Amino acid sequence: MAFPAYRRSHRSTNGRAIVLFASDPIASLIAALGGNSIVLGAYAANKGVTLVSGAVSQWDDARGPVGFGPSLAQATTTKRPLLTGGAIVFDGVDDNLMSADVSLFDLSTDKSVFAIGAVTGGTTATIASLSNAAGDRNLGLNTNSTASGFAPAYRDSVATNTMTITGLALGTTPRLIAAGKTTTSCIADIPNKAEVTRTPTGLCASEAAHLAVGDWRQSSPGNPCAWSAQVVLVLAAKYTATQLAAVMNFATAQAGVVAA
Repeated sequence: MAFPAYRRSHRSTNGRAIVLFASDPIASLIAALGGNSIVLGAYAANKGVTLVSGAVSQWDDARGPVGFGPSLAQATTTKRPLLTGGAIVFDGVDDNLMSADVSLFDLSTDKSVFAIGAVTGGTTATIASLSNAAGDRNLGLNTNSTASGFAPAYRDSVATNTMTITGLALGTTPRLIAAGKTTTSCIADIPNKAEVTRTPTGLCASEAAHLAVGDWRQSSPGNPCAWSAQVVLVLAAKYTATQLAAVMNFATAQAGVVAA
């Protein structure tokens, strides 16, 4: 579903229509979440997309390519997603986008990831994840994994330390999925469906940790998901109930999201 045109109009005294553009909904959402210092990355499919031969080579932060979240890019032409119907569409084969290593996404401090879009196929990928490996602190979209089942999850290098929500049906209906962490607890949520919290000792502070929307394994890659990305957000905090509600309200009104 494409973002609608945000405008209103009224008649002037001479009968002509004057069009006034309303505030940018992404900007309004960022303000509601706490502003630029809290929202480390904000990617919207209707802003900052660079196309080469119809495929997405780069996706910039909605606020601009400099001074905000790092650009997400793909240098290999055959692995670039498409911009279709107001969403960035990953093919479920090998399409992916990734940022460079940036200290902004260091997982030694609190973080959250939100993904808005429809997951149409596949069961073995993280559709959006922060990595904290040395020299590899990045945001990746549709990075491969060998996980079983599509679920928001936190997973580190220890296979038994995991947190998942299962049972989200694949399909064309856009969803909001969230994952967040502090140094002592992790949370994953599909609004109105389920919420899971885990409080492992020292787990979330691991320098080899990942915070993922999707399900993560650190073993050899499997098949990625096919999904249509509309908005991806990264926050410098584990999200609160108020922040989750703000993103859900935005997702419902602007991206056609239906609660699970």
